[in-house]
Amino acid sequence: MRLSENPSEKGFTLIELLVGLSILGIVTAIAAPSMSTMIENGRLSEASSSLATAMRLAKTESVSRLVTVTICRSNAAGTNCNTGGKWRDGWIVFTDADRDFIVDAEDTILRVQPSFHTALQTHSNLGGNQFIPSGTVRYPKMYVQFKSAQGAAHHKYLFLGLNGRPTQQNASDHR
Repeated sequence: MRLSENPSEKGFTLIELLVGLSILGIVTAIAAPSMSTMIENGRLSEASSSLATAMRLAKTESVSRLVTVTICRSNAAGTNCNTGGKWRDGWIVFTDADRDFIVDAEDTILRVQPSFHTALQTHSNLGGNQFIPSGTVRYPKMYVQFKSAQGAAHHKYLFLGLNGRPTQQNASDHR
């Protein structure tokens, strides 16, 4: 900023303003890809953690109520299981007295998770699982992979073993 003879004339020259805006544009261009990666990782973490929390709820409720509790991919209304759906479309947790993966009149829906961001992709070997009153699962070795549209390095895994405890891993941990 140049000093003027007249003290009432203060401010930046046009060149100084353009240089400042250019620097701001360069910094923004460098930061934008990192920001989008951070947002995608946040979406993956949210979905994976939310499903892990729902699995812990299912295990806890099964043990405390002494009844089988089912967690499965839900239909659009969140009222029953959807065998053809994806985990990204949401899931439900419910007591399942007859263990048929269907919400019947005697069953209680414990939690409904609506769908996640449309760019999120999921892949799984099972569409649901059941926790029995001992705290174990009916179908061990279940996994759900949460993938980002940004590539193979951006995904998370959620595993469910016989003990009924969900574990999460980043793509870099899964080899």
